[in-house]
Amino acid sequence: MLIYKLIKSKKADSLQDIFIYCDSYLFLYSRLTNEYRFTDKRKWLENFSEATAINSLTVEDYKSDELNKMIEIGKRSNINNKIIPINDKEFQYLFNLQIKLI
Repeated sequence: MLIYKLIKSKKADSLQDIFIYCDSYLFLYSRLTNEYRFTDKRKWLENFSEATAINSLTVEDYKSDELNKMIEIGKRSNINNKIIPINDKEFQYLFNLQIKLI
């Protein structure tokens, strides 16, 4: 299952696009900083799952191979368990493909 949420950030006056995949992976895009991020950390998943969304929906027409590639790239980008911005063009392209599905 793939869930999309548009969330207003509490810390900064900005919007974030997030996808939660299989309740195990979080893909995030910050519209303020233009940064893409990934995590599989339970605490982040809980926080974003509970966050009030401006818009929220379940995406039906996604390709699991694209999301699995994003997971692979995202896991490689985590250094010392820190969630850092992902500058990988393929990750960004695949994220934006998911946005087009909504």
